[in-house]
Amino acid sequence: VFFFNDTATTEIYTEQIVGSVRCVQETGMEKQSEPEVFKAIMGYFSDVGRSCGPQFSRYLNVIVPYLLNCLNQGPYDKEVKLNIFLTLGDMVLGCKENMGQYLGDILKIFEMAFAAAIQLTNDVDNVDYSEQLREKLVDSFTCFLHALCDTSYSQQLLEFVPKVFEFIQYTYQPKFNPTVEFLRNCLALIVDVAHFYGQKVAHLVKTQLTEELVKILKKFDNIPANKKILEYAQNVLSNL
Repeated sequence: VFFFNDTATTEIYTEQIVGSVRCVQETGMEKQSEPEVFKAIMGYFSDVGRSCGPQFSRYLNVIVPYLLNCLNQGPYDKEVKLNIFLTLGDMVLGCKENMGQYLGDILKIFEMAFAAAIQLTNDVDNVDYSEQLREKLVDSFTCFLHALCDTSYSQQLLEFVPKVFEFIQYTYQPKFNPTVEFLRNCLALIVDVAHFYGQKVAHLVKTQLTEELVKILKKFDNIPANKKILEYAQNVLSNL
């Protein structure tokens, strides 16, 4: 996918989404036997949503409800659902408050997905998928946090944060074999919440969970990304 800086070309490019939306409705989403088509379309929406947010927003009333419906369908392709969470995260970064009108429904799905990810950890046939789902959920919610923390949906998002922290509290445990990347992203999310909301969340952030994540990542501080997030955590948490 190519992106253009001039408004005229971007407008023409964005209009092509209409055809993609039709393809999603008639092909990608309706035929579960074609998950690769669906994934390709999700990648398209992710790229264009982030790059052409204002122009892209006009199509959200078609795209978002259908994506949420796919997530609500139990038997829908599991790998496709992972792509949907990533796509929703990308779209909210580009479209911001235009995505906010769907936040209530999206948070309900996050809550159900948290429960599903935890439940799947006990299913030997879905251990790998559960790990991927946990990672995608943290990544996707982080996008919503960054996009909406300074909008009229900030409070609604804040009220959901305790449920996210409960999810992290459960899934960071060694028995689930979390990756270092997952633990780093969890700490980054917690510190982002502290950075955006300040004293209002001090009681949520300055906990044993945060201390444990910092302690674990310090064992791998030879990794540049870990060192960076540890410095970020120290700077933000010292001011709470």
